[in-house]
Amino acid sequence: MWNIYNFKTPEEGKKVFAWVHNILKYKFVVPLINQLGRIIDRNVDYSMKYDNHSKIYFAFDKALKEAEKVWCDEWAAITYDNTPKIMKKHLKKQYTVIANFKKLLFTICKYDTAYDAFFKIFSFEYAKALQSRFKYDKYVPLFGSKKSWDMSYMVVKDGYAFVKGKKYKVVLEEDENGNNETKEDK
Repeated sequence: MWNIYNFKTPEEGKKVFAWVHNILKYKFVVPLINQLGRIIDRNVDYSMKYDNHSKIYFAFDKALKEAEKVWCDEWAAITYDNTPKIMKKHLKKQYTVIANFKKLLFTICKYDTAYDAFFKIFSFEYAKALQSRFKYDKYVPLFGSKKSWDMSYMVVKDGYAFVKGKKYKVVLEEDENGNNETKEDK
């Protein structure tokens, strides 16, 4: 039986999924990261001025903001049965852990040049890996179901997302050659 988590049975999947979400994530990771975010806010200035040295962080921040927007406004509204307004509010709250991860990353990289160098090297290696892995793909599949054994995907192709047989318009900025635009801005 196929499922996105590669479990042998639904029972195994439910057990591990429940432990990861209820114990690991909500009892340890989320409280710890959110506490670190509050500590950083009180004690450290993690913001950066835009210059040649820091523009990679601004690109990362822009990508996070765009991902949050698509996640809340498009993916979740299509994937979950809740009304888009309720789901958007829920995901905005869930996004705080990601925002606090960003604060932690920016703080460590701003005040430690070894991690700053690692982040920049990693960013370019990741970009190269993405370009090589998805070079000929015409769409990017996103899992589009609440159930791990449901094979529904949100597939973005030719400006439309297809989920469970329904077609949704997705706005993608492309240049004249069909590539995503990569204009740099602050």
